Amino acid sequence: MVGSTRYLDQQNGFREDRFGQKVAELRGLVLVSALHDPRVATYAREQEELLYLSYPLRQIHYRFFDEHLYRIDLLVTGTEAIAGLRQEFVRLYGPPSSGPLGEEWVGQQTTASILSFRTRTENAYFTLSSQPLMASATQYVYHRGQMASEDSGKSLGGK
Repeated sequence: MVGSTRYLDQQNGFREDRFGQKVAELRGLVLVSALHDPRVATYAREQEELLYLSYPLRQIHYRFFDEHLYRIDLLVTGTEAIAGLRQEFVRLYGPPSSGPLGEEWVGQQTTASILSFRTRTENAYFTLSSQPLMASATQYVYHRGQMASEDSGKSLGGK
């Protein structure tokens, strides 16, 4: 149902890619970063159409946790492209709510969000994510960070 977060849940991904798919199931991916941990990895496509709903994209990153797609980031540059793509999100998913970092659409299983930031130009990340998989990845990264913090505290404090 276009115009509501139910449509977001129905899509459950981006283009032909669906949340939960394994890295090997998506064609043409190239590793961009693994954050020093193979369980958390970011990929891009060698050959990717950098156009979505007729708006130009600067890049698309596919994020995996334990080799399962959990998040897709679309980087958009320029005020007109950002405003246009935002209107398309409103058309597809209904009106957004305010989230911790920007606007968001929260379905039963899937979330879409927009985070704007300014460098020399106006930029925004349009993010699509699987709520359960995102929660697992976030919990893992947070726990890993806590353990690294404890380990460095032990090494600073001696034996």
